Amino acid sequence: MINNELTLTVNDNKIIACRRGDNLFKVLCSAGYVFSGNCGGLGRCQRCLVDVKGAGTVKSCTYTITDNIQITIGEDNMSVLASYKGADESNNVYNGDGRGIGIAIDLGTTTIAIEQIDMSDGSVTDRCGFMNPQIEYGSDVISRIRTGSTEDGLTKLRSSVVTRISSELAGMGDAPADISRIIISGNTTMNAILERLVLEKFRHIFYIN
Repeated sequence: MINNELTLTVNDNKIIACRRGDNLFKVLCSAGYVFSGNCGGLGRCQRCLVDVKGAGTVKSCTYTITDNIQITIGEDNMSVLASYKGADESNNVYNGDGRGIGIAIDLGTTTIAIEQIDMSDGSVTDRCGFMNPQIEYGSDVISRIRTGSTEDGLTKLRSSVVTRISSELAGMGDAPADISRIIISGNTTMNAILERLVLEKFRHIFYIN
């Protein structure tokens, strides 16, 4: 009898339950591992690479789990938010003011990463990662632009991501009143959706029919 209940061991220190046939990228994202790539899971950007013991380096977004496996993920491919240092210190999540909780959000086309920062010392106190729910309306930026070219489509895109982010923040346990600073980073399209900017003009910029 085939056992469909499998395990995935990450960096020799975390075991994740999964099922035969699961996509490795989605399993990792659901477990809080968020990659910096934004190709929509099409295997183009090379940023979700992991080392599978016995198989070598693979693109996790195109890898199907068929057995118990051990993998190694390098820090270079992971989204690390709180450690970012911009030229303008006002753009950094932790600015040394020591007040409350800071939130850093990497709003990617494929995945979203959130880190919670203690503003008294800049340490990361919690983090989570998940697939961008806008994937329901298209896996890549071009598909999102098509959907967001109308008011109705834009509302659906924005609502899906705002609802999920709000839910994840609530699950982190701190009251909204304790959050003193939130910084969101994303590409032009993702930011435009969040700011309620209809994407019709983007269609002309990218020559989309």
